[in-house]
Amino acid sequence: MLIAAEMLDKTQITAIAMAPSYGFQSIVIAGIFAQFFSVALACFCSSALGECIKNRFWWDILCALMFLIFGLYELIGEVIMENSDRWAERKV
Repeated sequence: MLIAAEMLDKTQITAIAMAPSYGFQSIVIAGIFAQFFSVALACFCSSALGECIKNRFWWDILCALMFLIFGLYELIGEVIMENSDRWAERKV
């Protein structure tokens, strides 16, 4: 389920672009492994942080701050990119 949900972002675009060169099976296998290692890294990092931060209150504060930081980063990025004249004129 997680793999299906995550495939609708930049990963899908990359997979579609690479499929003619590397073949469908190679791209699917590589995508599954990449998703597995991404989730494993996230689990490892959260486990390591959990060992460092034992108090549930501070853990909740850290998670809330990270949520706000990432949300503001995405929001500001979208506003700047949408209002930027150079963004529309970029060479792809």
